[in-house]
Amino acid sequence: WDGGGGKTTLAQVVYNHPVVTKHFHRRIWAYVSHRFDVFRLITNMIETATGCRPHLKTLEALQRKLEEILKNGRFLLVLDDVWDKQECLWEVLLKPLNCGLRGSKVIMTTRNRSEAGTHVPTTPIELGVMSNDECWSIFENHALAGASPGDCNRLEMMREKIVKKAQGVPLAAKALGGLAMSIRLSKQRRWNDLLKNEQEEDGENIISVLKRSYQQLPAPLKQCFPYCGLFP
Repeated sequence: WDGGGGKTTLAQVVYNHPVVTKHFHRRIWAYVSHRFDVFRLITNMIETATGCRPHLKTLEALQRKLEEILKNGRFLLVLDDVWDKQECLWEVLLKPLNCGLRGSKVIMTTRNRSEAGTHVPTTPIELGVMSNDECWSIFENHALAGASPGDCNRLEMMREKIVKKAQGVPLAAKALGGLAMSIRLSKQRRWNDLLKNEQEEDGENIISVLKRSYQQLPAPLKQCFPYCGLFP
């Protein structure tokens, strides 16, 4: 359930599957994040459903508009990256969802186990870690584009260390693959430096991998991160 485990990716696969698009009259994807702004969230849901951003001033007006949109069909709503535990805000958000036709569904992705079953009846699906072979496959897909046979052989020799570093987390495997592309596999010494800290605690490893990916960025791109952090 931790970050980078593939929850959002799996939800996207379901959301875009042809059977799903055919079954539901409306599909809405809503990114929640740790800043749970219910006014913004319902506004974005309406815009996703209709293609037009509503210019309504009150929360009650937004609720009525969303009910009007959803009441005559089956809908699929994905609430991605849920963090907040404020019951009153959840009641405001979920109230308009009672009007959909039978068979309407809500999918919630969260890294918080207690959050999943707090507000509505749920069927939790907990994602386990990926196997070493699966992590290696993700790594290869991102690391070996245009690689020489020599690079591939050197990479295979470091396979055990690389998959251990990923710890079964898809995002970590992807980030390591991106690192391999950016620093060139032939720089064996640099790779050894990146992989030498093998005793990191579980749960912190994904942060260490992403931190190293960040450190490899050119200076102008690094400046984009604090800039993007200004926005919710």
